[in-house]
Amino acid sequence: MGQTALVDIDGDGDLDWVSGEASHSQGRIFWWEYQGPNTWIRHDLGKGNTDVGGTAADLNGDGWPDVFSGSKILINTGNPRKEAFIAYEIGAIHSHDSELADINGDGRLDAIANSDKAGLFWFEIPADCTKPWKKYTIATAEQHKIHGGVSPKAVGDIDGDGDNDVVTGQAWYENLDGKGLTWR
Repeated sequence: MGQTALVDIDGDGDLDWVSGEASHSQGRIFWWEYQGPNTWIRHDLGKGNTDVGGTAADLNGDGWPDVFSGSKILINTGNPRKEAFIAYEIGAIHSHDSELADINGDGRLDAIANSDKAGLFWFEIPADCTKPWKKYTIATAEQHKIHGGVSPKAVGDIDGDGDNDVVTGQAWYENLDGKGLTWR
């Protein structure tokens, strides 16, 4: 299991728990509706395509949290107790770790994904997040030989130059141009 997040999926003012299966094809993702410390109700969220990398945020700007799960995003319908999220292939990698942060300095969320088989990448999320995401290389698989290591709080301005850098279990990568196009 992976793809974990604490987020208010149903808009009722409390945090719910998201967790999904690791899968190279169609891993199931669930959310547990918090009703009390000892009462959680499991709901189907949909199917992702990832190792264990997943995270949640409002990707389409409708006020409902969505899920980034490897090569797919799952969009919250606004009726999560009764409807599974709608899945879209967005062209990202089958990731071990995933994170959302502004990499290119445009004030919008971008996605960071890591895989020991593919490398470390960031993806620019278009205005219509259901369309293909543009991929940029931070480090190739030959340069970045680590299975995991990109986690929440792994993106930030490490060197104090005003842009976001990326830290993994192996190294930190400096965003040299502040736009995510050149890394060291």
